[in-house]
Amino acid sequence: MFKCERCGRITNAREKQRKKVVEVRAKTYINTDKYGREHKTSGHEIVKELKICEKCAEKE
Repeated sequence: MFKCERCGRITNAREKQRKKVVEVRAKTYINTDKYGREHKTSGHEIVKELKICEKCAEKE
């Protein structure tokens, strides 16, 4: 059981929780290989996500 962060409904037991990504940001990752050289890669990381019920997930 959990509270849906979209509609505020308390869900039933064993109802699956869905996650909706609301905000992301750009991120630069620095990796080092086995020779000590640095490599920069860019990507995205999740800043905020909402826990929503199955009914709200179907609407989207």
